[in-house]
Amino acid sequence: MKIDDINTITVVGAGDMGHGIAECALLAGYKVILTDINRDQLQRGIEKIHASLEKLEKQGKISQEKIASSRNNLLSTLDLKEAATHAQFVYEAVPEVLSIKQNLFKQLDEWTSKDTILATNTSNMVITDVAKFAHYKDRIVGTHFFNHVVIMEVVEVIKGRYTSEETMQGACDMCVKMSKVPIRIEKESPSFIVNRVNGVLRVFLGAVVDKGMAEPEEIDAMMRYHGKPIGHFELSDYAA
Repeated sequence: MKIDDINTITVVGAGDMGHGIAECALLAGYKVILTDINRDQLQRGIEKIHASLEKLEKQGKISQEKIASSRNNLLSTLDLKEAATHAQFVYEAVPEVLSIKQNLFKQLDEWTSKDTILATNTSNMVITDVAKFAHYKDRIVGTHFFNHVVIMEVVEVIKGRYTSEETMQGACDMCVKMSKVPIRIEKESPSFIVNRVNGVLRVFLGAVVDKGMAEPEEIDAMMRYHGKPIGHFELSDYAA
């Protein structure tokens, strides 16, 4: 699937990551179908998208016209099959449980065109394992967004054993369309790049707190002072 052929994006999972990805796709001008198995969760995701769009408008980052067009382009449904069959690109943002993801991608593989790109927003799982029960494994790719999705620019694009170059390029091109910076990961490895690098920092900062040298709030304040969008411990709490 080439980027110019994509007009509809489906996001599976309306939680913090899912509704953030959906908002980025809306801001890029795409029609977005947001779906979840839980009606309340789906509604919360929609409300958070609307609230975020209004916040961006107040900050002068988008216009009222962009808010209106984004709202018009946002559709929602509890019917996964309906959501999947209309999309040329699908982002999965469900809990980090391998069996859940494997079953989901088996369904997506059956319900979508064989050209549709299927992306898993996992932070550490092996893409080849996620794609285990799919027939067209070449169109499954990892796209690891970071919290908060609208703010954070980097997206890790991870190649599985069977992921085609066309799929990798399509996923990277979509990142650029959404004003993100794609980092290509050509070989599957535990936690990919960013979380592996941050692992050393986590150990160090945890030791600092354990020794009573600083409180988590102080460390987070220092990180924000130096330009980080979110503190280390704040991010850990957010992701827990």
